[in-house]
Amino acid sequence: MTVELARGLGLRCMAEGIERHGQRRFFTDLRCLEGQGYLFSRPLEVAAVDAPWRRTCANVAHMLRWTPKA
Repeated sequence: MTVELARGLGLRCMAEGIERHGQRRFFTDLRCLEGQGYLFSRPLEVAAVDAPWRRTCANVAHMLRWTPKA
């Protein structure tokens, strides 16, 4: 119901707490194509996310020929 409500309001919906392939299939069948949980990754420390995130932002900025402020 929540997925349909979000879709009706034009919002994106993300399933949280996906731990098994069956749960992923359940939400995929509902056309909820975004999710997070242990099936995809264990919780990470900020340092493990920060550097790759900054590299991604820098790459996107470079592709757009835009320089982010430090």
